[in-house]
Amino acid sequence: MPYYEEIEWEILQQERIFKDLEWTFEFPFKMMKIKEVKINRNEFYNISLEIKCFANEKVPKEIKQFEVIEFIKIRSKCSSDEYLIKNLNISRYTSYYENSMAFLNIYLSATTLLFNPENDDNIAWIKEWYLNGPTSKIIFPRATTYSKKEIYEKILDYPVPELREGSKFKREMEKNEAVSLNYIFCKLNDVENIIIGKVPDKMNPKWSTNISISYNSEKYINDKNLRGNIENIISFVFGRKLVKIGESYYDSKGNKIKEKIYNPIINEKLNIKNICASANNLPIPIHKYPHKDIELIIRDLINSFTEKDIDFSSMFTNYWNSSFLPTESRIILLAASLESMKNKWFESQNSKSKGVIIDKPLFKILIKDIKNSFDLIFDECKMLKDNFGGLNRLSINKGFEVFFEEIGMEFGEVELEAIKARNKPVHGNDIDTETYRDLIIYTEVYQILVNKVILTLLDFDGLYHVHDFAEPVQISDKIPYSLEELRDDIYQLKTYDID
Repeated sequence: MPYYEEIEWEILQQERIFKDLEWTFEFPFKMMKIKEVKINRNEFYNISLEIKCFANEKVPKEIKQFEVIEFIKIRSKCSSDEYLIKNLNISRYTSYYENSMAFLNIYLSATTLLFNPENDDNIAWIKEWYLNGPTSKIIFPRATTYSKKEIYEKILDYPVPELREGSKFKREMEKNEAVSLNYIFCKLNDVENIIIGKVPDKMNPKWSTNISISYNSEKYINDKNLRGNIENIISFVFGRKLVKIGESYYDSKGNKIKEKIYNPIINEKLNIKNICASANNLPIPIHKYPHKDIELIIRDLINSFTEKDIDFSSMFTNYWNSSFLPTESRIILLAASLESMKNKWFESQNSKSKGVIIDKPLFKILIKDIKNSFDLIFDECKMLKDNFGGLNRLSINKGFEVFFEEIGMEFGEVELEAIKARNKPVHGNDIDTETYRDLIIYTEVYQILVNKVILTLLDFDGLYHVHDFAEPVQISDKIPYSLEELRDDIYQLKTYDID
């Protein structure tokens, strides 16, 4: 494929080597003279530096002692380019001789690399770069044509008049052209749109499919939180958490004028390769929809989300973290996601019950005399007095039922049993083999339940995904299976006698 790499992926797609440049270090010691600096990404896509120094000076004791150096900047200039590297840590060093000269190599890690960080002029569009993109190629319905050709020219300088006719030679070489289905276009309204693009395979690490999300309106370019919300909705549709590693800013001619590069934005204890190797967890059978409907579904979900101004921030934090955990921990975070949405709903103007049994002003009137007597009787027991105010609150399980009814979502016995199933791991109860088998299924049901609530709140009216081996179900319908059918027929969990 004839790609122009400058616009297809971030700046560290290849190792960058800077030689004979003036670097300014804000280290708590005097830095030695530098021969070259190499910047790249390691196998886990974290930013790494290798600084080659002339070792004709005394090696600073701080380097010898491997002291950790946090929140220290390096600033450099490379012709017209300007870089800022943040949060450096020295990991190790080596000393050696090369052509009878002594050198010291210092190896560092960093969290952020900024290119022209202060340049905010003439920004026409922004591309955000992500690891852990969707594994299915079906969901990119639009085609891009790539073409590249070379032109060879030979011109005689200062030709004499007699050679004017033959002073110039020009020939176009063979044209290289290719076509790829690799992007989704979502026209959100009259002036705003986004493009979700697949990064060419040759630029991906072997363990990840990468994508970009492009914005060309001032509203999205200037609102980082709004872009983060859209990232969550697109991640949700794709069934996997997009892991951001950078963003590039371009002018109207496609020239890169600014860039921010990060380490993968995940918990440092998680393995990015394992995350990218995980299976999709699709809430919608997006791969089964006609191509023309894919863009409409994503567009409508984003528009509904932005118009309703729903606060899903804490919910999505728990939702994505749950996907990296074992069953007994996963169900706890899924439960926290569901409870977060329930609480936000009861706090909103859309809720009729507000999460209580009797309207609060009426309840205060009804219990006025009773409460006075109760306080007198239990004057010495503050805990009982405090609990009296909770008489009007819905129980956790009943609260979910009321929540589902208010948002107009059908539910059945298996959904309610899944909600109860989270109690055992939450409260530290013992879980035997049989209970654990059921817990695995209830965790999957909980995932479907959370997906259904998100889709319902976003006014989705299509099909939701239960399992690859089960037919999709209309969003207005409850899960049409019992625990036994899910366990034995759909997920086909088996137990083995190993005694």
